[in-house]
Amino acid sequence: MSDLGARAAKVWKSARFRIVFWAVLTGVFLGVTGAGLPLEDILVNGRTWLRMHPSKGEIVMVLQDGKTLEELEVLDVSRANDAQVIRNLMDAGAKRVFFDRFLNDHEKTVGRDELLATFAKYRGRVFLGAMPSKDGAMGNYASVIPSRGLRKDAGAVSLLALDHPFNLSTSFPFASDSPIGVIPSLSAKIADVQEGTSSVYKPDYSIDYKTIPTASYVDVLMGRFDPKSVRGRDIIIAPSAEVFHDVHTLPMQGYVPGGYFHAIAAETLKDGVPFVLGWIPPFLLALVVIVTGVGRGRVLDIYRFSGLVVVLILFPLMLDHFRVQVDVFPAIAMATVAVFRMRNLDRVEVAGETNSGSGLPSVQVLRKYDAVSSRILVALQIRNYGAIIGSFAEHGRRKSRTRSSVASASATAKSWFTTRAGCSCGSPRSAALSICSRTSKASTGSCRTGSRWAGSTSISRSTAVSIRNSIARYPAASPVRCSQPRRPCETTNWSTSSTAASMRRSGKSRC
Repeated sequence: MSDLGARAAKVWKSARFRIVFWAVLTGVFLGVTGAGLPLEDILVNGRTWLRMHPSKGEIVMVLQDGKTLEELEVLDVSRANDAQVIRNLMDAGAKRVFFDRFLNDHEKTVGRDELLATFAKYRGRVFLGAMPSKDGAMGNYASVIPSRGLRKDAGAVSLLALDHPFNLSTSFPFASDSPIGVIPSLSAKIADVQEGTSSVYKPDYSIDYKTIPTASYVDVLMGRFDPKSVRGRDIIIAPSAEVFHDVHTLPMQGYVPGGYFHAIAAETLKDGVPFVLGWIPPFLLALVVIVTGVGRGRVLDIYRFSGLVVVLILFPLMLDHFRVQVDVFPAIAMATVAVFRMRNLDRVEVAGETNSGSGLPSVQVLRKYDAVSSRILVALQIRNYGAIIGSFAEHGRRKSRTRSSVASASATAKSWFTTRAGCSCGSPRSAALSICSRTSKASTGSCRTGSRWAGSTSISRSTAVSIRNSIARYPAASPVRCSQPRRPCETTNWSTSSTAASMRRSGKSRC
């Protein structure tokens, strides 16, 4: 258990692992609680706008519009008017008639007997709406239902709908509970779909409501319509005049009468019951893309970016065509948190591991290397090296290593500068002075040199001066004899600072 705990602690110390962990936790929270439903509706509405298409025309709307009330000079149509409209529609060959409103029933209502006789004549082909009550049971319960007399020969359908936050969308149940038991929703009855009361679905709002066949109630009442337009089709009679207050926001299409919602929902079910895939599949796919890009600079490269576009945009858009509904906002939230924080971590790590002045790796990044490099180490003196080394933990052991590095640097400088300066004799320090004197005379501020172990190398004037100053601070090495001198050389040990200063001023070498 101790080993397991140690491994877990080591994994938790990884900043990238913690970023992925909190990103996943954010996505899971949004998916489980549904807190991101408004943003999910916005994403769905955006895909809806991309998929707008006309209706199939299998359902006809008959609207009790302002034209109807003005021509009849009433505030509402009578039961006798309803009976005459039903007869005209049935005589024209309509399949069934659905009322998207609750019909009051009183024994003294004008035209009540005529309406009941029409229901009896077309028994089982007329359906009346049931509504929720403001002071009744909450939830999917239609407490206001047609009277017993109206239900004798006419059926009852639920008009309940589930409004999403901020009216960004609307869902419908397949059926609702009521005082007379479970009754189907209007759209489910038109599509002849039988489901339980616990399930809801979201209609395909990409159907353009303007392409749904529509007729005015008064035109049907007066017989001013084409019988072919209703033959063999289901009819929805819905109020649309302003006095009925039945206007709602249809996603991406503006304000429309509520009856169009039921028409679109019924057409959606006629094409097939939508399959709700949920938020987990796209969430897992996005997680795979994020995990494969935890390395530095990989979280939003071309491969991960393309993967996220496919999972979060193209994949849901394709599924919408097959009536498969997915929620992608939890996955988007997870990917956003992970990408944003990892990109920031990349910038912080690069800034911390690179010296802003020289562009070389910083001390912090060198301390992270576990293995010793097999390459040649060139050590340079640092002005505040004592302050830096004093902040390290094991000062004594690191100090001895520093001395070894200095000795190695001196030996390396002997070979390096003797080869570059063109000198065939002298000490490492004299070689350094020679090469730096040559460099100081260069007009471009840099010199090009060759090395038998490092190939061609370009060093700047400031770098050469720094190397010269570093080597000049240490005691001079023993003289070196020339194996094949180009010209006579003195084997003097340049150990005095005055000689070194003189050479720096003159820009000449003793070789």
